[in-house]
Amino acid sequence: MGNPPASVRLALEAVCTLLGHKVDSWKTIQGIVRKDDFIASIVNYDNERQMTRNHRLKMQSEFLSKEDFTYERVNRASKACGPLVQWVEAQVNYSEILDRVGPLREEVDQLEEQALQTKAEAQAIENTINDLESSIATYKAEYAALISETQAIKTEMSRVQFKVDRSVRLLDSLASERTRWEEGSKSFETQISTLVGDVLIAAAFLAYAGFYDQQFRKAMIDDWVNQLVQSGINLKPHNPITEYLSNADERLTWQDHSLPVDDLCTENAIILKRYNRYPLIIDPSGRVTEFLQKESSDRKLTVTSFLDDSFVKQLESALRFGNPILIQDAEYLDPIINHVLNKEYQKTGGRVLIQLGKQEIDFSPAFKLFLSTRDPSASFPPDVCSRTTFVNFTVTQSSLQTQSLNEVLKFERPDVDARRTDLVKLQGEFKIHLRQLEKRLLQALNESRGNILDDDNVIETLETLKKEAAEISKKMVETEGVMTEVENITLKYSIIAKSCSAVFAVLEQLHHINHFYQFSLQYFVDIFNSVLYQNKRLAQEKDHSARVQIILRDLFITTYQRTSLGLIQKDRITFAMLLAQAAPYAMDKSIIDNILDESIAGADLSSSPDLKEQVMGRVSNMSLFRSHASTVSAEQWDQFFNEELAENVVPAVWDENTNEFDQLLRTLLLVKICRMDRFVPAAERFIVAVFSRELFEGSTDLRDIVDQVNATTPISLSSSPGFDASYKVDALVERMQATCANIAMGSNEGLESADKAINNAAAAGTWVQVKNVHLAPSWLQSLEKRLESLKPHKDFRLFLSMESSPKIPVNLIRASRVLMFEQPAGVRANMKDSLSSLTTRASKAPVEKARVYVLLCFLHAVVQERLRYAPSLGWKGFWEFNDSDYECSALIIDYWVDSIAQGRSNVAPQKLPWDMIRTLVTEMYGGKVDDHEDFQQLQRLVHSFLTPAAFEDEYKLVSGVENDECLTLPGQTSIRDFVEWVNRLPEREPPTYLGLPANAEKLLLVGHGKKMISDLAKVTSLLDEGEQLMIDA
Repeated sequence: MGNPPASVRLALEAVCTLLGHKVDSWKTIQGIVRKDDFIASIVNYDNERQMTRNHRLKMQSEFLSKEDFTYERVNRASKACGPLVQWVEAQVNYSEILDRVGPLREEVDQLEEQALQTKAEAQAIENTINDLESSIATYKAEYAALISETQAIKTEMSRVQFKVDRSVRLLDSLASERTRWEEGSKSFETQISTLVGDVLIAAAFLAYAGFYDQQFRKAMIDDWVNQLVQSGINLKPHNPITEYLSNADERLTWQDHSLPVDDLCTENAIILKRYNRYPLIIDPSGRVTEFLQKESSDRKLTVTSFLDDSFVKQLESALRFGNPILIQDAEYLDPIINHVLNKEYQKTGGRVLIQLGKQEIDFSPAFKLFLSTRDPSASFPPDVCSRTTFVNFTVTQSSLQTQSLNEVLKFERPDVDARRTDLVKLQGEFKIHLRQLEKRLLQALNESRGNILDDDNVIETLETLKKEAAEISKKMVETEGVMTEVENITLKYSIIAKSCSAVFAVLEQLHHINHFYQFSLQYFVDIFNSVLYQNKRLAQEKDHSARVQIILRDLFITTYQRTSLGLIQKDRITFAMLLAQAAPYAMDKSIIDNILDESIAGADLSSSPDLKEQVMGRVSNMSLFRSHASTVSAEQWDQFFNEELAENVVPAVWDENTNEFDQLLRTLLLVKICRMDRFVPAAERFIVAVFSRELFEGSTDLRDIVDQVNATTPISLSSSPGFDASYKVDALVERMQATCANIAMGSNEGLESADKAINNAAAAGTWVQVKNVHLAPSWLQSLEKRLESLKPHKDFRLFLSMESSPKIPVNLIRASRVLMFEQPAGVRANMKDSLSSLTTRASKAPVEKARVYVLLCFLHAVVQERLRYAPSLGWKGFWEFNDSDYECSALIIDYWVDSIAQGRSNVAPQKLPWDMIRTLVTEMYGGKVDDHEDFQQLQRLVHSFLTPAAFEDEYKLVSGVENDECLTLPGQTSIRDFVEWVNRLPEREPPTYLGLPANAEKLLLVGHGKKMISDLAKVTSLLDEGEQLMIDA
C-alpha cells in the first residue's frame, strides 16, 4: 500500500515507535513491518524492560493524545490495525501502572527477603523443637515402659490375689457341698449295686401289674421282692415304683393335667408313659379321658368308640398323620385293629405302611393308640391280653380315701387345703430346682477347659448352688414344720375319708348279692358332694368337730336313702347292716364276726322248743355269755324264747358298763342263736341305734330323683317280672305337667322311634320314657355314648323301664340311676309309697277325703302283703295286685266324695256312699281273682277297712291283736299328720295286722334272717380281704 490512510499510518507508526524503532517515513514503517520478527516482537514485547518513562510520555504525547488514534477510527480504516491500537494503549497503560506499583514491588521484594530470613530462623527453631520432641518421645516411651511394667506387676498381683480368693471360695463351696456329694456318691454306689434287682422289679411292674388293683399290685411286688432276696439279687428296700420310675416334675405335671392325687393313678400314669404294647385302660370312673387329652395337648387326642360307625375313618386319619387316638368300649373290640396291635409295619420304597382292613395306608411313627373300657368286669381273650398293656384305674379304698380327704378339706378347710397343696408343690419345686442347679454345675464342670480357677461359669454356678442349696434347705425345714401343723389338722378329717372309702367298698361289693347292684364312683361322688354342699345342718354349725360328726352321720344316711331305692326290700336291711359295720363308731366288731360265723347255727326256739337244751348249752359255752348266762333266771329265758317280739325281752347277759352298740350286738347274736325268726327286726333296732330312725325315712318321691340326676343320667325303673313300674313316671308327668314321649320296645319300629324321640327331647328339654328296654339289650349298649354325644338340654330326662334281666349291660346300670320296684314289703313301706303319690290330691276339700285315702292305702297294703304268704296262707293264688288298682280306686273315691261334698270343705262321713265305694273297689281289685274263696276274703277286707266307723275317735284299723295301739288312727285330718302316723308304724308288722295267724310270719322271717346272714358274711369276707390288703399296702 503506497499511500495508506492517515489513521493506519498513525497506528503503525505508534507500534514501531513503541517497539523502539525510529520512524521517518512510510517506507521505514513498511520495512519494519515486513521483518520476520515483527509479529514476534509484538508478542514477546517486554514492557517492563523496553518501556521507559520517557518513552511512555513520548507515546502519550505524540500518539495517544491525538483524536484519530482510537480503535474505532483505525478499525474502520483497517481491521488489522484496530487491535494494534488497543495493544499500544494497553502497553502504555500497563507501563504507567508499573510505575505506580514499582515502590510497592520494591517493598514486596524487601518483605520477601525478610520472609526468607524469617523462614530460615523458623526452620532453625523448628529443628530445635523437633529435637526436643524427639527427646520427649524417648522419655515418654521409657516412662510408658516403666508404667506398663508397674501395671503388669499390679495386674499379676491382682490376678494372684483373685485366684487366691477364688481358691478360698472354691474350697469353701466344695467343703459345704462335700457332705451332700458324699451322700450322693454313696447313694450312687448303692444304686449301682441294686440296679439289677431294681430294674427287674420295675420291668415286671410295667409288664404285669397294670391289670390289677392297688392291693394286688402290692402283694405281687412283695412276692417278687421275696423271690429276688431268696435268689441273692440285691435290690433297694422301700423303693416305691412311683419314685423310681418318675420324677417330681412329672408328677406335678400329671396333677396339673387332672390326674387324681393317689399312688394308683400315679403308677398308671407311669405305665401310660413307658408302655411297649398299646395300653388297654380299665376306667370305670371315666376320668382318664380328660387326663389323656391334656397330656396330648401338642397333638389333639381323637376320642372315638368301637360302637361309633366312623371309628375306622378316625383310626385311619390318626395312623396317617401320627395323632393319638383313644378308642372306648374296648369290650366290643373290632378285629380290624389286629394289624395295628401287632405293629405289623411294612417298609416299601421309603414309605412305612400298615394294613387296615383291606387297604394299606401310610403309618406315622408319632401314632399313639389307647383302648379303654368302663366295664370293670369285662373279659378279653388271651390274644388281646398278650398284645396290649392293661392299665386298671378301678378306684381302690386307699385311692378313694386320698381323694375324699382332698375334697372334704377343700370344703371344710380351704385355707388348710391351699396351704397343704402349696407346700407339697413347693417341696417338689425345691427338689427340682436343686436338681437343676446340680445339673448346671455338672454341665459347667464338663465344659470347663484349662485351669478350673479361671472358669467363671464353674465358680459362679458353684456359688449359686451353695447359696440356693442353703436357702432351700432352710425353707425345706420351715415347710416341714408347717406341713406337720397342716397334717395334724388334716388328721381330724381322716375319719371322713376312711368312712368314704369304707362306704364305697360296700357299694362295690353289693353286686355279689344281686347283679343289678352296680354303682359307679361318680354315683358315690354325687352323694358325697350333696352331703358337703347341700347340707342344711352344716350351714347352722360353726364348730369343726361338730361339723365332722354331721358329715359322717349324713354320709351314711344319705348313702342308704339313695341306694336303698335301687335295692329290693329284703336286701335293704342287709345293706344298712353293712353300713353299720363300716361306720367309725365304737363297737366290738368281733361280735359281728360271731354273728356271721356259720359254725354258730341259728334256731327258732319258739317253734322248735325241743332244741332248747342244745341251744342253751351253746350259749353257756360261748366266751361272750359264759360269765353272765347263769345269772339270768329261767323265767327270763322262757319269756325270751316264747315272746312274739323277742327282741324286746332279750336277757341282759353282759356287764352294766357295756356300751349301747355292744349290748345290741350281743342281743343280735342271742337272737340269731335262739330266735332266728326275730333276727331281721333285731338288726333293724341295732341300725336305728347307730344311725337313728331318720335312716329309714328318706323320700321315695320320683320327683326328688329327677332333681338329683343330670340330663345324661338315665333313670332306670327295674322291676320283677310281671310288675310294671312305668305308671309311676306317668303319674309324675301328670303331677308336674311335663311333656313326656312314651315308647315301647319289642320291634324294629320301637328302636327307630326311641332314637328319634330321644334326639328330639334332648334338644327340646322334654322327657322320654322307653318301656321294656330289656327286650333290646343291643340298643342299650350304645345308649350311654349316644347320650353323651347328644349334649342334651339340662331339663331332658330319660326313663327306662325294664325287668331285672342279666342281659342289661353293666355299663348302663353303672351310668344310670337304678330304682328297684317291687310290691313294697311291710304295711308301712307300702302305705308310704301309696301316700306319696296322693299328697297333692289329699290336700283338697273336703278334709274327710284324706282319711278315706288312708283307709284305701291300708287296704292296698294288706292285700299286697298277704301275697307274701301265698299260696298256703293269705291268698290261694298269686294275684297281680298292683298300683294301677290303687290309682283307679283312688279315682273312684275322688268321684263319689266330690259328688257328695259339692265343693264344701266338710262332709258328714255317714253321707258318703260307702256301699257304692266298697262295691267298686272290690270289683277293681277282684277283677283278676278267679277263686271264689279269695274273692270272698277280699270282700271281707274291703268291708272291714272302708267303713264310716274309721272317723270315730281312737278307731283301730285292726283290733284285738298284739300291739294294736299302733293302728289307732290319729284324730287330725291333714295328710301330713297321717304320713307321720304311717312313719310310726313298725317296719315289720305282725301277720295279725293282715288278718293272718300270729305264727304265719315265723317261717318267712327265719328264711329272711338266714339269707341276710349269708349275704352279710359273703360281702363282709370280701371287705375284710380288701381292708387287709389296704393295711398291708
